[in-house]
Amino acid sequence: MLTDYSPEFRNTWTFLDRRVSDAVDCRKTVQEATQLATAIGAGIGNTVQAFLRKQTH
Repeated sequence: MLTDYSPEFRNTWTFLDRRVSDAVDCRKTVQEATQLATAIGAGIGNTVQAFLRKQTH
């Protein structure tokens, strides 16, 4: 804002809107990565359990 001479600081607000949007997108990406890792972990766990069951029977 100190060097923004656009009407009603429009350039500053546009910049801030983009940064907030970036932060929200980043948070969504982290949540999606966490969900994916959980799903992969569950899948691997189920596979190992099935393998171990076959080995004991």
